[in-house]
Amino acid sequence: MAAADEAAAPWRRILIPVDGSEHSVRAVKFYAERLYSEKDHVYLLHIVDINDIVPMLALEDSDIGMMPVPDIEAMNKQKDARVAELKHTYEALLAENRVNGTFESVIRNSVPGDVVVQTAQDRNCDLIIMGNRGMGILRRTVLGSNSDYVIHHSHVPVMIVPPKDPCYL
Repeated sequence: MAAADEAAAPWRRILIPVDGSEHSVRAVKFYAERLYSEKDHVYLLHIVDINDIVPMLALEDSDIGMMPVPDIEAMNKQKDARVAELKHTYEALLAENRVNGTFESVIRNSVPGDVVVQTAQDRNCDLIIMGNRGMGILRRTVLGSNSDYVIHHSHVPVMIVPPKDPCYL
């Protein structure tokens, strides 16, 4: 690699999944306050579940009868507005903390944790930072956890930023 390319290349590539929750904001702030380096590049990844924007089609010949299909165009406009709002919020948070980074929103029909792991691999990330909800062991076992999935499937280190007051039940 040429000297100019080495100087332009990020020192570390950090992936932080974001969803607008206080937990993902906490993860971004944790990075900015405790791990930041001006040579890093932060990838903020927002995952949109396709099931949230493409409703089940009407069932014409079923015992249930016709099911109303919501206005897909209106739903897509709502999704686009929400993504634009999140992008603005997170880009402002990066700028406020002088963090070099990009916001990306992807639409997927798969386990969010799998998308995080694959994106980290595709971007050659050195670290994944995630906020977690602080669910207790019983709730996490029943409901599942994206952070648990990422920890067990990632090939790069994963840092989990716990809530200030975790719930242990």
